[in-house]
Amino acid sequence: MDPIGSELTPYEVWTVADAVYEEGSLVERNKDAVNKYLEEQTEGKIVLKELEKVSSYPWVLGLFCIQKGHRKVHVVSFQGSNNDIQWIENVSTSPIVTKMLLFSMTKTVKAWEDKYIKKYDKKYGEPKWGEVVAFTGHSRGGQFASRCCKSKKLWRIIWDGYRAKKSHYHINLATSKDPLTTNPVLSHPERYIRICDGGHSLHDFKRVVKDKTWAQLLFGQK
Repeated sequence: MDPIGSELTPYEVWTVADAVYEEGSLVERNKDAVNKYLEEQTEGKIVLKELEKVSSYPWVLGLFCIQKGHRKVHVVSFQGSNNDIQWIENVSTSPIVTKMLLFSMTKTVKAWEDKYIKKYDKKYGEPKWGEVVAFTGHSRGGQFASRCCKSKKLWRIIWDGYRAKKSHYHINLATSKDPLTTNPVLSHPERYIRICDGGHSLHDFKRVVKDKTWAQLLFGQK
């Protein structure tokens, strides 16, 4: 899958990054509420298939199905910090606890991978890992997306993501005045493509990704 083409649009990736924040408190979050939001936003073209809460806080990630013509593709989306307890965890968690949390999330994603390979194999006769085509997330969710995605051939498209990695398959998007990604102590400012004005809110990206292709978004093409 090449996001700079006809597979996923920037707005579709932004929408699944946004959807894991929607509807109710973290403890009460459920698939029906998120899918109601997606139905309103995308007319049923994007559906949440699985919702997972990892750790006691909890951190949330979802597996989304996007209808692309006659084909369906899947994207894993990680929620960033969404309450005071998570922000406290951000600044106080030891490296060991952080590694344990990321390991737990990676195990969850791997379980999904195995589940959908088996489902595809049963239906079509051959496994195809590419059914999941991208990982995405905002802020701390961007870090989760980068670190939990073990495959070097899947796209990681993150939004003001914490400590972004750099590779051919990383698209690290940021706003011009984001206090996290512009701070060299907290991140690597040179690793980000700054596509719009704004601060740290994921919604600062919405207006610029709404009707853009990847080429227009990343290279300024009209």
